Amino acid sequence: SAASSFRIGRALAETNVPRSELFIADKLSFPQSYSASGVRKAVAESLRKLRVEYLDLYMLHSVGPSMAARHEAWREMIALQKEGTIRHLGVSNFGTAELRQV
Repeated sequence: SAASSFRIGRALAETNVPRSELFIADKLSFPQSYSASGVRKAVAESLRKLRVEYLDLYMLHSVGPSMAARHEAWREMIALQKEGTIRHLGVSNFGTAELRQV
C-alpha cells in the first residue's frame, strides 16, 4: 500500500544498512494503468515513496485488463530494466496460460 511504501522509505532513510545489502520489491496492481506511461508513473511513484533510485524486483501483480495491456506493461518494464531502474522482473497471481503469454 502507499502508506506502507512511505513507512518503508522513511525506515530505509534512517538505517545505516547499505542499499546494496537490501532487496526491495514492488508491484503494479490492476486497476493501475498497464499502459507504458502508467507503468513509468507507477515505478516513479514507488521510487519516490521508497526513497530509492532503483527497485530490485518489480512485478505485474495481476494479469490486468487484457493480454494487450499485459504485453504493453511488460515491454515497458523491460525498458525500465534496460535503463537500470528495475533490476529483475516478475509476476504474481498468474495462471499457466497467462504466464505463457508474457
